[in-house]
Amino acid sequence: MHHSFQLASALDAANVTRVLELLRTVPGIRGVHAPAGGANVEIAFDDSLTSIHHLGKVLEEHGYAPAKQRSQTCCGGCGGH
Repeated sequence: MHHSFQLASALDAANVTRVLELLRTVPGIRGVHAPAGGANVEIAFDDSLTSIHHLGKVLEEHGYAPAKQRSQTCCGGCGGH
């Protein structure tokens, strides 16, 4: 499974390294892409070993807050983009 997390702020190079190291410790992670200067974290993972909810919680617990939703009426159809 793949998921893209939109963070509240852009990642600098040091934070990209921290995010990559952090997420690679989670069982089931197959790949992580987080470009410096961007606020997106793309994750490929085995959904039998972890979940979108768990990954979001891991990011948030380590200081990487999610972006605020633009609208309270979001249907989720665009995947949060």
